[in-house]
Amino acid sequence: MAAEWPRLHRVADKIAVLLLAAIIVSASGAADAAPATVTNCDRLAGSPLDPQKVTAGVPFVKIKAAAAIAACRAALASDGNNPRLWYELGLALVKNGAYSDAFAAYSKAAALGYPAAEDDLGGLYATGRGVAKNDAQAVALFRQAADQNDPEAQKDLGEMYHAGRGVAKDDGQALALFKRAAARGDPGAQDDLGTMYVNGSGVAEDDKQALALFKAAAMQGYAQAQKDLAEMFYAGRGTAKDPGKAVAWFRKAAEQSLPSAEYALGLLYAKGLGVKADSAQAASWLRKAAAQGYAPAQAALDKSQADESAASKATR
Repeated sequence: MAAEWPRLHRVADKIAVLLLAAIIVSASGAADAAPATVTNCDRLAGSPLDPQKVTAGVPFVKIKAAAAIAACRAALASDGNNPRLWYELGLALVKNGAYSDAFAAYSKAAALGYPAAEDDLGGLYATGRGVAKNDAQAVALFRQAADQNDPEAQKDLGEMYHAGRGVAKDDGQALALFKRAAARGDPGAQDDLGTMYVNGSGVAEDDKQALALFKAAAMQGYAQAQKDLAEMFYAGRGTAKDPGKAVAWFRKAAEQSLPSAEYALGLLYAKGLGVKADSAQAASWLRKAAAQGYAPAQAALDKSQADESAASKATR
């Protein structure tokens, strides 16, 4: 505990201390108000989901890893204790597939008290990338960042409760966390909350509420929500059935390399639903999804090839 100020008996001394305190507070406020220095690291690797970002941020899929890594290392050379820069370096390293290096960068930022880094470090533990998989450690890190009101961490902790990973399954806790993060505009939480409403998990099923949440997240460019919104339009849940709109939203998600959306778009082209049938486009999207290891897409390609082979034999 800090030592208490000694009692001041003279009025002049009291006035002097009050004036000094006012000057200190004023100087501190000016320092707090000073804008952070924006670096090329921030411009190339800042996350739109980081509450402490100093730029609009770059969607993860659009990070140019090599340039961002170089920029972040250059910025850290002159500002080595800046946790934001260590965090952004970690993002760029993850995009480059250098998970062990990303783990080190996130750890440095987390040690400096950066909530977004604590959350992404938890993500590495949850997926076993760059470190041995450890759900309990992931939960601890997600909780640490969530308690600092980081919305992405609240979303991630909610997902662990929903799945029962590293913690007892509890849809009520998941729902509460998703609602907290969604209220702050986190697109992943909005999408997760929409999924809870679609499935009636921990809450009464409500397609219209789900549609609104998917739309809010999709409008922020969140690929999973774009795919989920497309499925609502395709099935006519919470809205009139509209295959054309489904195709449009599947395409937005597919253009962000979401394999499940690439697969769905490929099937729609193959069947001519909501779009003119086009076997070449169908095959192209299915191959993109299969290249990412999406098994249903590979199965669809195999079936298509088998059907073509059978048809060819039948015409001989």
